[in-house]
Amino acid sequence: MLSKMDEFGSPESYNHFAVGWAWAMDTPYQWTKQVASHWGGTRNGTIVRYPKLIKDKGKTRDQFSHVIDVAPTVLEVAGIPEPSFVNGIMQSPYEGTSMVYSFGDANAPEQHDVQYFEMFGNRGIYYKGWSAVTKHRTPWIMTGQKMVPFDEDIWELYDGSKDWSQADDLSKEMPDMLHKLQRLWLIEAVKYNAVPLDDRQTERIDPIAAGRPSLIKGNTQLFLKEWEDFLKTVWSALRISLSP
Repeated sequence: MLSKMDEFGSPESYNHFAVGWAWAMDTPYQWTKQVASHWGGTRNGTIVRYPKLIKDKGKTRDQFSHVIDVAPTVLEVAGIPEPSFVNGIMQSPYEGTSMVYSFGDANAPEQHDVQYFEMFGNRGIYYKGWSAVTKHRTPWIMTGQKMVPFDEDIWELYDGSKDWSQADDLSKEMPDMLHKLQRLWLIEAVKYNAVPLDDRQTERIDPIAAGRPSLIKGNTQLFLKEWEDFLKTVWSALRISLSP
């Protein structure tokens, strides 16, 4: 790589994990990050230390949890209610489930029992130990990848209680269960605004190409604080102009 040293950090470089290393580090899972359907790059160990509630030091919890559960957990432990407004702006309700219920009981019934996944068209659904998944695109093929219609993606079915590494595809043996989870994925995706699906890759990073509004244009960025100052100035001007 010494011959390429001067190119690092330039437009000619793409400083990222080599595919082989990324795949190896996700062993024994099938795929890597960006393939949200499968556990590779998604399923990670988490360490929680809270002696006040967790008495069995060094023990594990097997209940399903997701990154969206972290904020509700912190708020419950701290005794702080979920914010309804922040800086005068109404907030969407948290979608996660606090993990505190499992702190004092390793065998507590699972409370976060359904979770959908989607990234670049790669889709998955977790439901009470089961998972139905489909890979739509390969993440390291950045351009020129021939995409198939979403309806032609091949779905797989796994029983996580017996097969946590997603090695034994049960989709052929249990089509009814697969269809049940596929329908559940669609329900959750509609509920959380994950549809219509968009399988573009680099374009989704650029708000203009993706069709999203953005507060950043060129070399300038608009912050909420600037809006607050602006509104205060307008309000002061109105008060002056309306005063007798």
